[in-house]
Amino acid sequence: MSPKEYSNIIRFQRALSIIRNSDENKSLSDIAFECGYYDHAHLSNEIKRNTGMAPSQI
Repeated sequence: MSPKEYSNIIRFQRALSIIRNSDENKSLSDIAFECGYYDHAHLSNEIKRNTGMAPSQI
């Protein structure tokens, strides 16, 4: 596994953790920027690629 792949996995796990455990209703854009994604579309694509589900289904 390359360092970039590892970094992407860690970043995705952090975003997923925030989505699942957030007491507040944070927007996907806020979570994306907090975790280092360029915008919410990139985070949405990562969610779909890694889980096979849309962000609204998580």
